Amino acid sequence: MFSLSVATLLQIKAESFTRVITMSQVVTSGEVIAKQNTPEKAMDIRDAIAKVLYGRLFSWIVNRINPALNSHDGYVEGREGGEGGREGGREERRERRGREGGAKYRNSHVTIM
Repeated sequence: MFSLSVATLLQIKAESFTRVITMSQVVTSGEVIAKQNTPEKAMDIRDAIAKVLYGRLFSWIVNRINPALNSHDGYVEGREGGEGGREGGREERRERRGREGGAKYRNSHVTIM
């Protein structure tokens, strides 16, 4: 049941997804050896796939939100923090942009297994 719903969401065949989780392949000198994973190994693979998907989704969300936040140049309507709703001075905004830039770099370098 789990593999069918995940496969449907990822738009891949459920049989292929199940095989990825439950089977391992070793290639030695042109020969392919397939073996059944233990239940513990299958759960580790499942958890690793979930972690990668979560990380990619989080990065996607952050990359969609950051441009909207940056387009206001530190101005957030209705928040306290100085004159005209500005959050801090020029130096504080510069430091915040530096931190956000580091987060963008880290989020852009997430790779799929």
